[in-house]
Amino acid sequence: MLQVKMETIDAAFADGNEGAEAARILRKVADQLEQESKLSESCRPLKDLNGGRTIGYFKTWTEQREEA
Repeated sequence: MLQVKMETIDAAFADGNEGAEAARILRKVADQLEQESKLSESCRPLKDLNGGRTIGYFKTWTEQREEA
């Protein structure tokens, strides 16, 4: 499972840059996930381009399914 939450209200997202900055952050998340063979229990911060302020997080975990 994967959950991403980011606030797009600071200066890094201003002046028509909201989509580009969100995409940059998501590409970085994708690069990190690509290096993992299996999603494990983890919660990592998301940083903006302007000063590396934490603007959210992405969380991964393995959902356990009950067998019938």
